[in-house]
Amino acid sequence: MRLVRWCILSCVVLACVSCYLPAVPLFTDTLLLPKWYLCALASALLLIACTVARLRHIEVSACRLTATFGHVYLRVTWVECLYVLMLVCIEGVPAAGVAGTFDNPAGLALSLCVAIPLSVRLLEHSKGNKWRKAYGWVCGIAVVGVLGLTKSRTGLLFLAICGSIFLCRIAETRLSAAHGRHWFRTLTVMLALGFCAVLLLVKKDSTSGRVFILERSVALAMESPFTGHGHGGFEREYMLRQADFFLRNPDSEYAMLADEVRHPLNEFLYLWVNYGVGAAFALMLLMATPYLLYFRFGFLRMKAVLLPLLSIILFSCFSYPFHYPVAWLVLASVLSLLWHWKRPCWLYVTPLVGCFLIGYMAMDAIAEYRWNKAYRHTFGPNRTAAMAEYESLHDDMHRNPLFLYNYAMTAYRLRHFQQAYTLAEECSLYWNGYNRELLAGDICRNLQQYGEAVRHYRMAKAMCPVRYAPLEGLYRTFDASDNDEEKENVAEEILNSKVKVNTPTIERIRKTCK
Repeated sequence: MRLVRWCILSCVVLACVSCYLPAVPLFTDTLLLPKWYLCALASALLLIACTVARLRHIEVSACRLTATFGHVYLRVTWVECLYVLMLVCIEGVPAAGVAGTFDNPAGLALSLCVAIPLSVRLLEHSKGNKWRKAYGWVCGIAVVGVLGLTKSRTGLLFLAICGSIFLCRIAETRLSAAHGRHWFRTLTVMLALGFCAVLLLVKKDSTSGRVFILERSVALAMESPFTGHGHGGFEREYMLRQADFFLRNPDSEYAMLADEVRHPLNEFLYLWVNYGVGAAFALMLLMATPYLLYFRFGFLRMKAVLLPLLSIILFSCFSYPFHYPVAWLVLASVLSLLWHWKRPCWLYVTPLVGCFLIGYMAMDAIAEYRWNKAYRHTFGPNRTAAMAEYESLHDDMHRNPLFLYNYAMTAYRLRHFQQAYTLAEECSLYWNGYNRELLAGDICRNLQQYGEAVRHYRMAKAMCPVRYAPLEGLYRTFDASDNDEEKENVAEEILNSKVKVNTPTIERIRKTCK
């Protein structure tokens, strides 16, 4: 019995550690992919351990399991905060905000927001224990402080909402007059709304860019509202629609803000574009179920997940939380509170699911490791070995657009231009973007297919009008094809174009055109 309980606790600890796992240089994605592998391993082992516990008639309480996850997660978050503060003391605060062990400040902000309600819950249950109360205050202050360093507006918005909720609770418990409670609630709501308005005014350009992406994504979703564009439809179709918009509106105010977009910064809209409105509605229903059960039917066991789930909902509206394991772990906690472990039919399915997950993860990890090995050979003297490794992986990873792009780039560097162009065209079946068009243009220019090169460069320019690389590609293409008139036009466009951020590369291009 103790061994089974120890195994369950170890799996919970591994799941929490996976949310903050530092970089592992075994894969091409050193930050995010290792987190997913460790999280998948912990989840699979947890399913198997819980099934063994039930078969041996050991009680596995979903409420206790969720509480254990909260306690362990808060402690792991505190370690992450210490790590971030150490980096800040050594390197200072980056302009974009601290990211910790994540690829983006948004991932760190999401993980910290999940921990904020857990630290408050620790304070609420520390009555009479001054050490636990002190630890709760230390964790809460550290989490809030690091959240401010991420410069995440969504994170600060969640902090304002949590503060308003806690102020309302204080008003209900300490103000005796109902009229006083009413005005206190109104004041806190007004303060929260005011804080939201201030956050929207900060980084106005970023907010405008988000609005532009939202408008184009909604238009893309409305093209196929019920069935969607299929798996990977957003990555395959969005940048083509963005290019079409700028071709029809060359003087748009959004031209200076355009960039490579691979997510609409809204999880519900992402599901709508890919799988139709039904998928987006299903996610909304799943997220709304705990609140309905708690407030309408009085399911008190749901109380522990309400605020952590609220952070996932908020980030789903403005970011991409399901890129990170913590969002899935919170949803898993919700499902575990709804799960009926006493049904015997499920006890034989869950270990099979766990074993399948471990097997699939192992095969994928081996393929990713080999890809990373080939990628490293690309920049070394043994590039032929890299091509051989890529070729052997093609059958297993041909649906991964990043793999196809890297494979095409390696073939291009080895001057296997025809093979590189075939791979770039295969990549377009799963992903169409600025970098793919730019690579295809470079390949066609070296193949002396100047008409195709011009088409790809112009498409890249339409996707991101502020970029200079497509113009340099056009300049070189017209120079190689002895088209002096078009070459002069492109040179004039380069010299007269607005510069968003001046870099040595842009200075080099402009100097060449002069």
